[in-house]
Amino acid sequence: MLVGVVAAGVVAILTLAVTLARSEQQASREYLDAVYAVATGEGDLAGRYRDLVDRLPELQRPAVISELELLGAEARVLADEASRAEPAGGEGRLRADSFLRIAVTSWRNGLTGFLEAVLTLSEDPLSTTGRSQMEAALSDLRVGDAAYAEFRSAMIIDAGDSPLVEQFPAVRFVPADRADDFTAEAISRRLLLAPGLGVRKNLAVADLRLDPGPAGERNGIPVIPAGETLAVQATISNRGTVPLEAVIVTLSLISNEGDTHQESRVIERIEPGQLTVVTFTEVPAVGGRLYELTVALGVQDDDPSDDRTSFQFIRDGDE
Repeated sequence: MLVGVVAAGVVAILTLAVTLARSEQQASREYLDAVYAVATGEGDLAGRYRDLVDRLPELQRPAVISELELLGAEARVLADEASRAEPAGGEGRLRADSFLRIAVTSWRNGLTGFLEAVLTLSEDPLSTTGRSQMEAALSDLRVGDAAYAEFRSAMIIDAGDSPLVEQFPAVRFVPADRADDFTAEAISRRLLLAPGLGVRKNLAVADLRLDPGPAGERNGIPVIPAGETLAVQATISNRGTVPLEAVIVTLSLISNEGDTHQESRVIERIEPGQLTVVTFTEVPAVGGRLYELTVALGVQDDDPSDDRTSFQFIRDGDE
């Protein structure tokens, strides 16, 4: 009986040991898979960032800002994923993980700061604040590169772990062999020479449509069919490089009899390159009169020539 009890105890101990070993192996596998996904994600961000810096003189401001905002958002997600990964595998793994956390945090801060610097310098290429922001952002990116290199060195995959993940990729936001191209001075110079990165405000009345539309002409003037209602659709285009908010669009109508009508609409926000249709319904136009319809923008921009448009028409029918 004593032998049986001892044997049962040995089996239980061995079973527990095997279970613990498998649990540790599973935890190690999950950690390595998680941080490998973070590392490859950061490698993708680094490649896109370097490409963006190289192509700054060719790009338009909206595209640059949009890509930098996307890079920053993805960097924040990766930093969160790294913070949730639980290191398993001993003190060496803990030390490596601390370097990874420094890297992803520094890269996140660097991309955020780089966007702020571009916004500042594109408005004022000689801004000392913008130059300081750029230097701080590049410093954060370099810290991230250095910390990741330490992480990669520390994460030497041993024979037991080698089937779990591939070798960690090299990641550098600031390439060592092109350090001179990734200085605050060099990038500021690119921004200065890039015509598409400047701040340009230009809204335009791009199109004007009436409903009902012209059904003919009288002495060369379009004739709008008689009816109880008249609607006007004005297409507003943001031809500048920055979004604009609280844009007032005003419709004015004056007849040959001296009758006047005016009303306004507000566009809350219009992005660069965006078209927005503003509709005016129930525009009063009496039959048998000549009208001049004007749509104008209540904004001061860099090209006032397209801020208003007019249209003359005759409303069909008798007075």
